[in-house]
Amino acid sequence: MKDQTAYNHMYDIAFTILSYQEDGRDITPAQVRLAVVERIASLTDHEIFEAIGWCDTYAVEESDANS
Repeated sequence: MKDQTAYNHMYDIAFTILSYQEDGRDITPAQVRLAVVERIASLTDHEIFEAIGWCDTYAVEESDANS
């Protein structure tokens, strides 16, 4: 019997961070992490697919799918 192919799907998500420098140099990794977590937590199951964007899909090698 042939194994079922597994697929890896990549998505992106938009979120915002308030900054006091136009180029965002004052934004820290901790602020980015918190903004992403807060954005995800604020979405209902109904809203989540409207808030994310599909970017790419590829078949996963058998060794990668089992790890």
